[in-house]
Amino acid sequence: MKPLRVFRDLFGDQVELSHARWKHVCETHPEPVGLIEKLGESLRRPDLVKLSKSDAGDVLDISIGKPAKAVSNEIADDFFERLDPRTKKIVGFSILNFQKKARKKNGELQVPIVASFSL
Repeated sequence: MKPLRVFRDLFGDQVELSHARWKHVCETHPEPVGLIEKLGESLRRPDLVKLSKSDAGDVLDISIGKPAKAVSNEIADDFFERLDPRTKKIVGFSILNFQKKARKKNGELQVPIVASFSL
């Protein structure tokens, strides 16, 4: 069945909203009725992204510039560089098990990168 709407999220990934899911949302949460366009805007430009305690993953993603699709290469235990598949330039980093690692080191976590920043 064709989806009711197809949106793109902040990473450029496709998000499909089915007729059945939108009906469920409108029946159980009347606040978004009439705000379907705001849903697409929120997916593209969220004000906040939070880690849920129920999330199976514990990943910190760091983007350099606008978030984009990338290929990940593990460069240390649970530490990945994210490369643009076309240019091979680094576009970000991902750290798996981030909360667990940070807790073990009293909130400090050494990462295997050297960087310089300028404005």
